[in-house]
Amino acid sequence: MKKKFVAILLVVLVLATVFAGCDIITKNDERVSKKVLATVSFGEHTDTVTRGDVLSSFNSYGYYYVYYYGYTYEETFKLLTKSLAQRKLLVLYAKYYLNGKSMSFGNDIASVEKLLHPQEVAHAVDATNDSFEESIKSIIEDLEKEAKANQGSTTTDDGNVKVISTADSTEYKVGDVIDINDFQIEITNDKGETETKEITSDMVKEIPSTATTGKKKLVVTYEGKDYSIELTVKSLDARSQRPTEGEADWTYDETLGDGAVTIPLKWTDKDFVSEHKDSEYFEKAVAKLKKNLETNYSDYEKFYEEQLESMLLSHFQRQLLADNFTSEQIAAELSKKAALEVATDRETYEKLASQYATDLGSDVTGIAVHPTEGYGYVYNILLKFSDKQSAELKKYASGGAYFSSEEVYKQVREMLTNEITVNVSNLKYTKELDCDKHTCDNEGCIGDCDKHAECTDVNCPDRAYVATDVPVQTVLSWIRSDLEAAASIENAYERQMATLEVATEWLYRVNDDPGMFATDTYNGVTGKGNGYLITPEGEKSTYVDEFTALGRALVKKGLGSFDTGSTENASDFGFSTTPSENIWYCITDYGIHIMIVSFIPHDFAAFGLDGEKIFATEEEFNAGETPMDYIVKFGTLNMADNYGTFSVDAETGEVSYTGLTKESFYKDGKLLASKVNKSQTYGEKLAETNKSNLTSDLYSRISANVFDENADSIMFDDKKLKKLAKENEK
Repeated sequence: MKKKFVAILLVVLVLATVFAGCDIITKNDERVSKKVLATVSFGEHTDTVTRGDVLSSFNSYGYYYVYYYGYTYEETFKLLTKSLAQRKLLVLYAKYYLNGKSMSFGNDIASVEKLLHPQEVAHAVDATNDSFEESIKSIIEDLEKEAKANQGSTTTDDGNVKVISTADSTEYKVGDVIDINDFQIEITNDKGETETKEITSDMVKEIPSTATTGKKKLVVTYEGKDYSIELTVKSLDARSQRPTEGEADWTYDETLGDGAVTIPLKWTDKDFVSEHKDSEYFEKAVAKLKKNLETNYSDYEKFYEEQLESMLLSHFQRQLLADNFTSEQIAAELSKKAALEVATDRETYEKLASQYATDLGSDVTGIAVHPTEGYGYVYNILLKFSDKQSAELKKYASGGAYFSSEEVYKQVREMLTNEITVNVSNLKYTKELDCDKHTCDNEGCIGDCDKHAECTDVNCPDRAYVATDVPVQTVLSWIRSDLEAAASIENAYERQMATLEVATEWLYRVNDDPGMFATDTYNGVTGKGNGYLITPEGEKSTYVDEFTALGRALVKKGLGSFDTGSTENASDFGFSTTPSENIWYCITDYGIHIMIVSFIPHDFAAFGLDGEKIFATEEEFNAGETPMDYIVKFGTLNMADNYGTFSVDAETGEVSYTGLTKESFYKDGKLLASKVNKSQTYGEKLAETNKSNLTSDLYSRISANVFDENADSIMFDDKKLKKLAKENEK
């Protein structure tokens, strides 16, 4: 298995290396780069692994073998060369196999294209184009940073006197306080010697406002003359942005005819339009990319060929499965797999009960046996205290200057929640997009300009926030209204899908809990996680008491719950007094937490794994024909332009929100379910895993046989390999 993965991954890593612009060629000479380190023979066909190929691989991850696994340089270069050679051998064998086990195939790009379906060729072009576009984007970002670094941070009205900043940056965020103590007067005499003087308040002629963005000037008067320094006020940093739905991961469509596919233009085609073409650094970025490619003696066609070969190997795997397993045999394997999953999970949790809770903290979609009830997951929307409010609260905590009792502390905390204000993110915000509604006096202005007026459209895609400092009670009413709209849907499945959509929408609008945006855990919505795991009564909880209490109360009420339905036990949820309405959020030292139950695990083994319901379709759930207990992953909705809308009063500047209704989640009577992120049942997940495992195991066996039967077909130039290792070891 390791051999196979190393071989396939090499193409991706080689791409990354060249695009990064690294000078991986020890001697910058094409002749040296193309020296052959291994020759691969298969029948009448041959291929080679060059010095440049191996160095690209080494530069990508060879150092891990040396410094992490303890390989010598010589062992590492031999391993990488062998992996590359074996991949080339597999490509030759795949051509032979897909050509009806005939050696009459070519060794050029066209010969590979002929063995593939047009949709595979189209995907290879798209994948190569995407790699080049990502590279251009990265280079443009580097050029922008370089240009920014080269910009002077000070302005001088006199060659010998200027205002300088002693802070780390002369950039400020909207609303920041400009501290005069961060600046000094620097005086340079005729000998080039400099001295600095503190700036006192009476010297300050003008402190710019940070209420709006743009270039500003701090003006200081020194010995009767004015001197200034240019400052930049930027927008608040945007919250994590909700990923666009985009397209589903590419999969081969067996129903697609040849004529239904259009091969896209290649990135090198004169008519290809780059999404980065409007950047002022685009031409420079293209030139730099071309130089990187030339330095490494590569080009677009080389990378396209690598993508085609990856498609060829995928095609080869599908064909192997079709040639070796009938649909009946696959179904039989699935039944065996299901029985094994149940037996394994049951045995594991009987031997070590704590393992179940551990497993629930990772990917739950593959767990067949759920021995303990009461576990559930919640999305958490945090409306947090400001730093100032947190500092004030600490004064009343144990050990603080004003501490008198825990009861008083909770009273102060609850009062402070009413002072929370919230910045509401713009779901339409696009970082790379410049709004055409920004105007200035220059009629010819088409890009960024220091004189741009503030865009008056609250939903402008160039604005990170639709509103700032919104009173917390206003935001709570907006969220509550949308949740109630989703809760009014009669169909249980559609109601849960709508509720999760509302929760996700508001997470990206107002949540300040970074854990919900984590991509490296199963907590974050960004990583398609279920949120935070809530344990049942009697089990250990890692969360603060108020958070745990609300989570458990909601999980008991079931999927989609966001309201306890009661005002009882208010103190358990952080309240110092009994609220007038049902408790639907808790108060902690972080602020206000709104929770929505996103997922509750069920024991699929109890339903009968051979039953049809574990393979239920989304249509069956929509029709209410199958209980949602069989779902292991809920999909998402594609709301398009059906979100609630914000508007601003031209006179008062007050922002209002028109929320969702039950009809917002439908179009032509159908739920706006995503065609990409679909719900998945345990049976579907099991079948997907089973088919993948069958394919992988079969491919590994065939690959091993090819390597064994053709062991003498790969010839290494050990002398050149040793020399290469010594050169890089220095």
